[in-house]
Amino acid sequence: MATVGTLAELAECWAAAERVVVLTGAGISTPSGVPDFRSPGGRWERYQPVTIQEFLASQEKRAEYWRYKGETWKTISAAQPNAAHQALRDMAVAGRVRLLVTQNVDGLHERSGFPLERLVAIHGTDAFVQCLRCGRREPRDGAQRDWESGVAVPPCPCGAP
Repeated sequence: MATVGTLAELAECWAAAERVVVLTGAGISTPSGVPDFRSPGGRWERYQPVTIQEFLASQEKRAEYWRYKGETWKTISAAQPNAAHQALRDMAVAGRVRLLVTQNVDGLHERSGFPLERLVAIHGTDAFVQCLRCGRREPRDGAQRDWESGVAVPPCPCGAP
């Protein structure tokens, strides 16, 4: 793998590559209005991450998690893919991106039309919720409505969070 120092060198490497894998993080979505985590004004100034262990062990932590996700969902769901998302989609469709790995849960790559069979969202997506007991997975809309109506931790029809 070559070291890339300029945009021209990047373009040259990309043109010569047989397989290109792209890794994206929060920075690709900030132009779409999705705040990152660490920057001034980022999400971690207002919310601290809830670990899966805390979520599983505590109703209070589950409520804290849902407050964070419920409040940030409005921003995420209103965001639209930007030029970078669209460029990656276009390059994938043209066969120039073999795989895109993203840390983002905002769904903007999916909404851009990026081929899903070549997308790995390593932290999942906020667009769906999944039951911890029965594994039922469904779009977030119903659980989000429950949360917005005052249910601190929306339950699955089986009764589990």
